This record gives sequence, C-alpha cells and structure tokens, in this order.
Amino acid sequence: MGVRLYFQLENVSNRKFFAFNGNLVFRGPKHELLWSKEYAYSEIMNPSEKLELTLFISSNNAKEYLKLVRTRDITLVFEDQQVYGAN
Repeated sequence: MGVRLYFQLENVSNRKFFAFNGNLVFRGPKHELLWSKEYAYSEIMNPSEKLELTLFISSNNAKEYLKLVRTRDITLVFEDQQVYGAN
C-alpha cells in the first residue's frame, strides 16, 4: 500500500536545459516538512516544456506515508535547483 503523487515541472525560462537537479520538498498547510526527495533529470528540456512526474511512497516508510495521507493541502517546492544548459 502507498501513495502515488502526480505533478508537473515546467521550464519557465527561455533557455534549453540539458539536465537539472534539486530537492523536491513537500510541505503541509503550516509549512511543516512532510517529505523531501532528491531529484535529477538528464534529458533535454526546451523552453515552456512540461515534465509530468509520478513519485510513489509506500507504507514501508510509515512516518512519511502517514504525514502525506493525513494532510489535505500539500505544497511542492523544487529547492536547491541546479540547471545545465547551452551557452
């Protein structure tokens, strides 16, 4: 048993990226940390392109799983971003 999270990342810049990485940080309504996960992507991403992602957290990670299940409003922030683009 687990929770499947669906979301999108969008390249809102005018630059083409060849790769990027950072931390996906899930927060509750009081900005409390629910879950954090490092994420890296190494495909070309053009300006305005959207990337659809799915993450799964199983009940084996009981503490994080219960935080996500009990929270109605979840905010996702992509922190500590590093991007690698063309000059």
